[in-house]
Amino acid sequence: MLAQDRAGSRLKLLQLQPTIACMRSFIRQLSTIFGVLALLACSRAFATQFLAPLDESVWRSDGDGMLCHLSHSIPYFGVAVFSEDRAGRAALAIHAHRTMAFSIDKASVFSEAPPWKPASESLLNEARVHRDEALLRLGQYGAQRVVRELAAGQIVNVRIESEEPLRFGLSPVGFRAGLREHQACLRSLSSHESVPALVDPYYLLGYSAPKMAQATTPAVPWEAVSRIYFATDNAGLDLDAMQRLEVLGRLLQGRLARQHLAIAAYTDPRGSAAYNSELAKRRAEAVREYLVELGMAPERLSIELHPAASLLGAEPDTIGYAADRLVTLRLLGAGGAGTRSSAQPL
Repeated sequence: MLAQDRAGSRLKLLQLQPTIACMRSFIRQLSTIFGVLALLACSRAFATQFLAPLDESVWRSDGDGMLCHLSHSIPYFGVAVFSEDRAGRAALAIHAHRTMAFSIDKASVFSEAPPWKPASESLLNEARVHRDEALLRLGQYGAQRVVRELAAGQIVNVRIESEEPLRFGLSPVGFRAGLREHQACLRSLSSHESVPALVDPYYLLGYSAPKMAQATTPAVPWEAVSRIYFATDNAGLDLDAMQRLEVLGRLLQGRLARQHLAIAAYTDPRGSAAYNSELAKRRAEAVREYLVELGMAPERLSIELHPAASLLGAEPDTIGYAADRLVTLRLLGAGGAGTRSSAQPL
């Protein structure tokens, strides 16, 4: 009886073999299809993302007697060149190997943690995309922020969200060693170096200053340029903020040339007191650095920190928090004391 049961079980198993084989074949085919689709998706994502591998990430320092340069090759894409003079004026240019055409003229520069660190990301600033030999060029403000992040071991990624998104990055691997050589180069620069009188870091790249910085400033309401807003948990300037500060910079070098300026930084109430204080400080310093790059004397700028203080008394919701993430700019008068009323166009 037992032998008959075993024989029956073997017969049923043999009968099921074609079905089992068919199911295995189907699963293999299905996994292959999804694998191909995943590979295509990955290829699509990585085909336009460029970053030097760990074993190919090199930062090279060289000088020409007047400037020191720190260059980094981005495989299959181009090269990034950080240039600095003896006076500490700096600029960063990213050259692509081929001319690229985009439907938008804005790039976002992010600081991201490398794979071996806990994931984090923050916007450093936005920049204009150019359609000439230098795809991207950053002045003093942007260049110094990039250097700080790379020195801290962060990857600096640039994103251009066009029809075919383009992403390329600067690797921190080898950057500190290259930076030490760059600093040695700066110390060795000739004391006879010719340094332009105006603070225009674009001369380092061989370009003229941005057109906006050269244009005539029409009368504008103070409210249009006196508030700079930030993204959540970020201290980076976007293009709107940079454009407002460029208008303000021209005013402060023109009809308001004797005025001092208070830079008051705020955060929304979320986060610890210590964190909000540091975030407010970084926002104020970002605005100050950009105004100095535009030619304003640092001694005319003072910083005030108001972490977690709601300037407008906004509601504690998404819209209210957005209204609290800002820096306000206030005229202090020619001597830096008092507050000037700016209700009228300037």
